[in-house]
Amino acid sequence: MATRVSWWNHALAHLANDARWVDLTTAYADEGLDIADDLMTCYVNVVAGQQVSVVSGRRLADRLLDALNKAQGLDLALCLINMDEGGLREFGFSRSKALALKGLAQGYAQGFATREALDDLSDEAIADRLTRIKGIGPWSVRMILLFGLGRPDVFPSDDLGVRRGMQRRFGPDCDMEATARTCSPYRSAVTWLLWRTQTQTPVQY
Repeated sequence: MATRVSWWNHALAHLANDARWVDLTTAYADEGLDIADDLMTCYVNVVAGQQVSVVSGRRLADRLLDALNKAQGLDLALCLINMDEGGLREFGFSRSKALALKGLAQGYAQGFATREALDDLSDEAIADRLTRIKGIGPWSVRMILLFGLGRPDVFPSDDLGVRRGMQRRFGPDCDMEATARTCSPYRSAVTWLLWRTQTQTPVQY
């Protein structure tokens, strides 16, 4: 389950004032960025999605979550902590992904990677905290900021889908960071809209 971020309509109104984005705000006015109801489940989806397509990542995550009877929150974290690395690899998780998942589960169970622990931190402070976990890099943090915490001004320039969307829209030599900065404080909406132009259904982690 997921819930639309509270700032979405404000973001669309902001972007609708820019001729470069108004067609997308109109085309996808009835859709938007949804925040995951359970952060631990979001962690599983994000780790599963590292360096693979959205579809492949979702299949990998679903196999694991189904086997764990769709446990959530602390129950899911404890299940992952108690599962050895080999068990995770049997589901298709690489060693790096298994370590990342177990690290996030430990952080969740210990209380420093729960939504309550992260909500009052800045994006930068969250990145500093989570990238200390082996296997969690900038891309994973940005997906967590977007889909797990619903932050409004995230732009994952290292994401393949974002790069493709920007280049198709503005040409191969466009300065993605500079273009996105003009959309602050709602770069997360631009990110989601760029993804949406390339997928049949909205991206969700």
